Amino acid sequence: MPHASKNVVAVLTLVLGMGGSVALAGPVSADPSTQLTFAVVPENGTGTPRTATLTCEPVAGTHPDAEFACEDLIKADGHIELIQPVNGMCPHIVQPVTASVTGTWRGSPRSYKKSFTNACHANLLTGGHIFNF
Repeated sequence: MPHASKNVVAVLTLVLGMGGSVALAGPVSADPSTQLTFAVVPENGTGTPRTATLTCEPVAGTHPDAEFACEDLIKADGHIELIQPVNGMCPHIVQPVTASVTGTWRGSPRSYKKSFTNACHANLLTGGHIFNF
């Protein structure tokens, strides 16, 4: 055993023997109190439902636009209904979808559910990132 390793072991043994404790650094992971699941489900039975997961601070999950979605959510304290719509072009196609979010934001329950004319409108009317998957 190298000299430095012996010193570390000796210090740990001394601290633990005196009734102390040692916290060892480990990998940082997403806060488990923030877990959101997003869904866009066609209302007419055609098309495939889409889902994504997201955590923020740090950014993680399956959401492909996670960084920008987290920025919008942080500004709105996790309340999707407070996120401002963005301008953009959507096709004039009526394919109703229900867009929803369930989970927790910083330990507080969150849920959102709303019907939109189509998936493009769901995305633009919630800031352009939340339902961009």
